[in-house]
Amino acid sequence: MISPPAAQWAEMADATADASSRRLDTVRSKALNLLQGYGILLLLAALVAAVAIGEPAFLTSRNLLNLLQQWAPIGIMAMAGTFVMIGGGFDLSVGGIFVLAGVMFAGLARDGLFEFGVPVALIVGLGLGIANGLIITRAGVNAFIATIGMGQVARGLALIYSGAAPIILTDNAAFGVLGQSRVGQLAWSAVILVGLFLIGGAVLSRSVYGRTVYAVGGNPAASRLSGIAVERVLVGTYAISGIAAALAGMIFFSRLGISQADAAVLIEVDVIIAIVLGGTAVGGGVGAMWRTAVGVAILAVMENGFDTLNLGSFYQDVIKGSILVAAVAWDVWSRRRKGAAAAAVGGTDVGTR
Repeated sequence: MISPPAAQWAEMADATADASSRRLDTVRSKALNLLQGYGILLLLAALVAAVAIGEPAFLTSRNLLNLLQQWAPIGIMAMAGTFVMIGGGFDLSVGGIFVLAGVMFAGLARDGLFEFGVPVALIVGLGLGIANGLIITRAGVNAFIATIGMGQVARGLALIYSGAAPIILTDNAAFGVLGQSRVGQLAWSAVILVGLFLIGGAVLSRSVYGRTVYAVGGNPAASRLSGIAVERVLVGTYAISGIAAALAGMIFFSRLGISQADAAVLIEVDVIIAIVLGGTAVGGGVGAMWRTAVGVAILAVMENGFDTLNLGSFYQDVIKGSILVAAVAWDVWSRRRKGAAAAAVGGTDVGTR
């Protein structure tokens, strides 16, 4: 048998090396895609295990139900904020709307007008949300600036309405219904949270409106050319966010039995962290409701762990801020990687839902 010449051996070796390299790239790509798609579930599982080891009572039904109740306000705002961010927007006004609606709800209850408290607070949230959307879409103001400004306006109005004094309603049973009442062992606020996540997830993934939100966030120019009313869709997302912030504020202050205009400072940061940590792209077009729910769960477990370790609030702020920066950096890197891969094959980037 005649052996192949040296040049042929070299070509065979190069072909084998190229095939091995392609297989390695394929495995690496699949691993990265898996990590990007479901890494947050692994992170949540690891955090739950770590906290449970440090505090065995963590996994008791009582503690988990309490966590649901405590994090319901942030979860409700994060659910609505997912619509805004997938649509390409950004809402930092939710903290101010949260406080203003809660203070007005408490003030009306104090004045014997409890039956008007809920609708008035929700209308205020809706109005400020629509105002956000119109300022951004019609006046062309940057979403970051517009919503920060609106948040400050709302907090100022809350201070004016309350006279910068707390409204104490610990003995008002009607005021405490939203935040304190239970269905069996489950708090009403937790029922509302779970229900809204289920509805929000269905709307995003199964409705025409949900598909248009993804389309607008992914490519507003193309959406406009295809006949989608981009401005109307965006205003709708901010309206949802405003209503949710108002509802969250009522639940929060109802649970405490007291309302203060200077409460919940920077609560909007926790909302943003939960959304981004769940994998929703800051630039829009990518995200899913279940991811935001996992993001909220991760924050809740982390804070429970912080309390177990008696970690000071300053250290908690450092950790949370670092998580936000890391999550945004991961999102930017992931989008660049997907864009490069799509360009290599002549395709387009498709959002994860």
